Amino acid sequence: MKLLNWLLGVLPARGGWKDGADCVAVSYGEAKFYSDRHGWISTIDGVVDAREFEKVTREEYEHAIAMIQRHQQPVWNGEGSPPVGCECECEREVPQGWSRCRINYVSKTLVVYEMLETGSEYASLLSAFKFRPIQTEAERKRNEFAKSLCDHLDDLTEWDSPVGKVHAVAIYDAIAAGKIPHITLK
Repeated sequence: MKLLNWLLGVLPARGGWKDGADCVAVSYGEAKFYSDRHGWISTIDGVVDAREFEKVTREEYEHAIAMIQRHQQPVWNGEGSPPVGCECECEREVPQGWSRCRINYVSKTLVVYEMLETGSEYASLLSAFKFRPIQTEAERKRNEFAKSLCDHLDDLTEWDSPVGKVHAVAIYDAIAAGKIPHITLK
């Protein structure tokens, strides 16, 4: 997947997919176009951050480009790095809250993203950010409740504590399911 992200960030500015190439594969640390009939065609200049022998077919590349052009977002479940074209939420290392963004390029160490509120594009180290799928309104309310509850409990239960968060979310779920009498959610 990292090779595909790299290709989506590099090839459009270089004229796109090379005619006659069936795939791009990483060999000796370089991304190279290959033809099923003729073998190696050419090397793509630039540092590729992908596994040796990782491969992307022309069909995979064209499908990803079509999704981006139609503004269809790739599906991302929150595991690993978000793929190119994905709209998600990001939070910098210094907490400033979660903001919606679109991923324009991602590698093992770098990310280029566009802030959806402002349209501004930024590049940064991937390690300086946390990413998550865009939350639904119900998820936002649930997390807001859980965080507020943790804030009002003793110092042993903090929002960042896995135990504190699990208990706070369990309490919210019990209230939402009607298991706690005399309390309802709006």
